[in-house]
Amino acid sequence: MLVGMIAGGCTLGSAGSSSGASGLHAVVVSTSTWVGTSTVLIALEESDGSPAAASAAGVTARFSGPADAPAVDVAGSIVRASGGQRDLVRFDASLPDPGRWQVAVSSGERSATTTVLVRDPGGVPVRGVAAPSVATPTANDVLFDYRQLTADPHPDPAFYGRSVAAALSDGVPFVFVLDSAGFRETPACGSALSILHRTAVAVPGPAIIHAEPYRTRMTAAGLALDPPDGPARLAAWSAAWGLDTAEFGTGSIPWVFVVAGDGVVQATFQGVMGSEEIAIAMADVAD
Repeated sequence: MLVGMIAGGCTLGSAGSSSGASGLHAVVVSTSTWVGTSTVLIALEESDGSPAAASAAGVTARFSGPADAPAVDVAGSIVRASGGQRDLVRFDASLPDPGRWQVAVSSGERSATTTVLVRDPGGVPVRGVAAPSVATPTANDVLFDYRQLTADPHPDPAFYGRSVAAALSDGVPFVFVLDSAGFRETPACGSALSILHRTAVAVPGPAIIHAEPYRTRMTAAGLALDPPDGPARLAAWSAAWGLDTAEFGTGSIPWVFVVAGDGVVQATFQGVMGSEEIAIAMADVAD
């Protein structure tokens, strides 16, 4: 069973929950919603927290934005993450402005209202943007001495078999994970890598590529930050993927990017994130 949400010290970027007069609750499962087209996952629940059945006529949502942004009407579809225990309603919504959007969900004669926070990605690639090509380190580069590649005490060799540049050149769908299990510069550090260890088994299609997000060097005691006394500095591949922009930086780790075989980013997650949303995004590019 996949863990639905990894707890941490970060505020969930998109989560919200509310109800309507009909007793229907709409719980936002998505944690990272960006300006542009994003997948917003919502769980429908009864007032006692049990799953609510979606109407046979379908589920729709109206997204009402901040200020004078026009409302966006979206039809939903029912999805379930591989290994998941519940149905979710998926809305692929094009939301043009950052800020708090109100979401009015309708399922037959029942309705509920919740909110989702839409964020400006700055220089970080999100859905529809070409993935930056960068030569992340691989096992072959260090003669399969994984201690030089990762602070993960139990590394999966499959995560270090190819670089981002090679995956893009080969047209391979992949998941790029910038996270650290050993250098915990944020409360959520290590959580994304933990999710991917499990989700790679549940959704075996896309390749997983992990890179330490910070500059490191090998010492007699093992992998260390470079410089060893800190502060942590972003590695070249992290900067190439836009993490060095003012609104993010070293304090924004972890990040997960899901990239299709054509080299276009399909989903971007940051900070605290859920295994269900990552599994669904991986299944999208695996098809």
